[in-house]
Order: sequence, then structure tokens, then C-alpha cells
Amino acid sequence: MRIGLVRFLNARPLDYGLRQLAHRHPEWQLHEDIPSRLANQLLDGRLDVALISSIEYLRHKDRLAMIPGLGVCASERADSLFYIRPARSKALLDPAHPVRRIYADHGSRSTITLLRLLYRRVNPSEAEIITIDPAEIIDRIMADPMQASGGLLIGDAALQFHQKCRPTDWFIEDLATWWNREYQLPFVFAVWAYHRDFPAPLEMFQDSLIAGLKHLDAIAAEFSQYPNALEYLSKRLHYQTAQPEAEALRVFAAECRRFQILDNS
Repeated sequence: MRIGLVRFLNARPLDYGLRQLAHRHPEWQLHEDIPSRLANQLLDGRLDVALISSIEYLRHKDRLAMIPGLGVCASERADSLFYIRPARSKALLDPAHPVRRIYADHGSRSTITLLRLLYRRVNPSEAEIITIDPAEIIDRIMADPMQASGGLLIGDAALQFHQKCRPTDWFIEDLATWWNREYQLPFVFAVWAYHRDFPAPLEMFQDSLIAGLKHLDAIAAEFSQYPNALEYLSKRLHYQTAQPEAEALRVFAAECRRFQILDNS
């Protein structure tokens, strides 16, 4: 079985058990990458199961099934999904203030789509989204002579930025907070997905999360470069889905259709 794993801290509780037991299962092939590339590999048939952006599951529900009850979710804030702009003017504190372009981390299509949706709710025109390596985002924003650019940081890059930035220099909007303010729902950023004709061993992935939740201290210690890693994993994110998360996915899909962005790449 070929399994796609996300390399970010926020996914580690979901795949902890798989990583710990992989040496006992030579038939498993664990492949680590960013969610956007994992989605491509799953759809191309190079993977059997993968943790992918929720928007990719919604776009390809005719081909993919979702392992129930599991996902990377946030209720009121995520602390690792930031829309940012330089704090050059107090007049720009509205998160949806129009900008000409947004430099976005190429790693997660759910987060890009979520930002497009939230932005379009209050702006008649859409900003140009330019997907690039996260290491380039800050420099590209600061180099804009018109001061008309924003950025989207996710995962470990967002955690690193939040750790190092001076809050007075940047406007930072947590996308989970923004979504919750608009829809009063949690948000599901990623899900385990597999081909509909593949007999995915569902209990194996549920057991992997159970192991991860029992070892959050060990996971946080592994990512000791983030001082608040344990709080982030245990209080900001959650990994078990129920009716509110199912409703969030339904609303997300419906709103993307309303703004004609569900089927866009």
C-alpha cells in the first residue's frame, strides 16, 4: 500500500502510528510531501491513500472516498494559516481590504481556495493569486513598490513567521478565525482520501490517530523548534470529525460553487 504523508507538524498526530509501525510492514510505502503534490500523485494513481487538501477531495468526489471521522481541523483559530500584509496603514486593518496580488504558499490548495472565498465575499473582483515557495513570500511582498500585495503562509512556514515577526510590522489574519467569524463553523483543512475502488483499511488510520493523540508530548518534542508545539497540537487543532465538520465541508463546497471557484485549479 502506497501512503502519502504530509510533512508538516499539523499532520503528525494523524500519521504518528503509521510512522511508528512502518518497519513492521514492508508492504507499506510511505511517501512524504506537501498536500498539493500528494493530491496529484493520488489522482495519477501513484498513491493509494493520501492526506490531501479538503478542496481536492471535494473537487474529485466522483473518484475519491474519504476515511470517515478523521481530518486536520480548527475551530476558532489555527495559528498556522495566515493571510498577511505589511502594517503600513491603520486603514488597511480590514482583512478583506483589496490588494492586487497575493503570494501564496503552493503547499495547500484548501487554504488558497478558502482565502479566495473569504476575499470574494466582500470584494467584487479577485486578487491575482501567485503560488510560490513559502521562503520567497515575505521578500516578494516587501519588494512591491505599490504596497498592494498580501501573502498566504501555511504549516511550518506560518509557525516560523509568527515566531519571528514583529506584530507591529504586520497585519495577520488567521484563516480559521476569519472562516469561523463568517460561518460559525470549524474548518476542515485536510482529509485522508483514497480511490473509491481501493479497499482502504480504515481502522489502520483511525488507530494511527489514537496513537498520535496518546503521544502528543513526543511529537511536540520532535518539533522543539516551535516552543508552543504542544499547545498548538492539543488546543488549536483537532483531528476527529463529526457533524459540525461534515457541515463545514458541505458549506465550503456550496460557497465555492456560488463564487465559481470549486472547479478551478
